Amino acid sequence: MIYSIIDRESKKPVEYIVRFPESEVTPEVEAGLPKAVKTYFTYRCEGARRDLRIILKRVKYGLIIGLGLSAVLLIFGFYLFSQHTNDVFGQVIVGSIVIFCWVALWDPIDLFLHEYLIQKGMIRIGVKRVIHSTVRVEKARVGPDGMPEHRE
Repeated sequence: MIYSIIDRESKKPVEYIVRFPESEVTPEVEAGLPKAVKTYFTYRCEGARRDLRIILKRVKYGLIIGLGLSAVLLIFGFYLFSQHTNDVFGQVIVGSIVIFCWVALWDPIDLFLHEYLIQKGMIRIGVKRVIHSTVRVEKARVGPDGMPEHRE
């Protein structure tokens, strides 16, 4: 649902129409459904915020461990390279260490750029557009397939 809201114009208000068969629309449904929809999406946003905190912890600890290992390995690699400047062994060691550092830092950077930032944007859209939207219950006739028909 949030993906369909992204495609809409951001400045226009969002209104949801929920169609029920006429026989099932009671005053309780008309009064309670808008609150239930907003409560559901509020709950989903809170769950997404909890997931964001977990992702941010993974990024933080991944960066701490990755940068710490990278620093130690780079110091060790430069020491080995200074001892073996002219032979292939020194170049292989330095190249291997650079690749290891790149791999060690890949996951935290990937998590931050691709999961954390996108998820944060989705939460922002969910809060601004979905939770603060208008939800309206509409009575509809039931079609032959049992689904509510839309009245124009």
